[in-house]
Amino acid sequence: MNQDLRETLTYQDLGFPIECCIDDYSLLPQHTLSCHWHYEFEFDMLLSGKLDYYIGGEHYRLQAGDCVFINANTLHMAQQPPDCTDAKMFVFSFSSSLLAHDRESVIYKKYFAPIWGKDFPGLVLSHDMPLGAEVHAALHELLLLKQDSPCMELRCISIVSRLWSSLFTCLCRDFPDILHSKHDTKNEMRVKSILFYIHEHFSEAITIDQLAQQVNISQTECFRCFKRFVRKSPMVYINEYRLSQAAKQLRETASTITDISLSCGFCNTSYFGKLFRQQYGVSPSQYRKQFKN
Repeated sequence: MNQDLRETLTYQDLGFPIECCIDDYSLLPQHTLSCHWHYEFEFDMLLSGKLDYYIGGEHYRLQAGDCVFINANTLHMAQQPPDCTDAKMFVFSFSSSLLAHDRESVIYKKYFAPIWGKDFPGLVLSHDMPLGAEVHAALHELLLLKQDSPCMELRCISIVSRLWSSLFTCLCRDFPDILHSKHDTKNEMRVKSILFYIHEHFSEAITIDQLAQQVNISQTECFRCFKRFVRKSPMVYINEYRLSQAAKQLRETASTITDISLSCGFCNTSYFGKLFRQQYGVSPSQYRKQFKN
């Protein structure tokens, strides 16, 4: 993940730009998929449980069988609610270049340009909607498609073509205004700038005033805007990010706990230890031993 929360997807084959995985929320820290964005389009299918999903700052409650479309460049995150323990999501992401070789092609101009990165952030598709059923069926086919399946790439392209055709046709027919809806792009760009600043300066003292100055807004507006998209206050996010960087150093370096604490923006080692235990359930030294063993 880059400094501005852009996730760089790793394709198994650069000549075939897709990525798919199953996110098991019971195994994620705080049962949460952190806020992020990427240049690729994304389709998700909730396999089990339920999720609180946030697309461009808007909240949706997903039930098993529901599907999600995330437009390129859109901040999104998800969290397993407290009354659920088994949320699993199939995630399929792809670049428009899978179907349209460049941006001058007819396919790109007609079927991708009207959607890519525009004010339309995405769509939640209930499994009992006609489009939801079509998307669910296509994603289920992709889920079952194996890497060593005969003609895997051709079959995948066929399924994705059908998937995109269903989405595009439905949007043009049933939701013509949705492609011209006013998504809060301005505030989303502000949050991306704030996140970039945090990731660049997490080792230093950071105040709300500094964050607000980065995007020329008031402290109150900074707090409100950040919490809407990231679902937590700036200072909570800063501490969680610092702790994640400290955990990485504990796993990958031999630096002392004091040095790690200071390098991650904590001037008090005892306070660092307290927050680390709250976040990871063990002390920094115990955490390091787990990975040595």
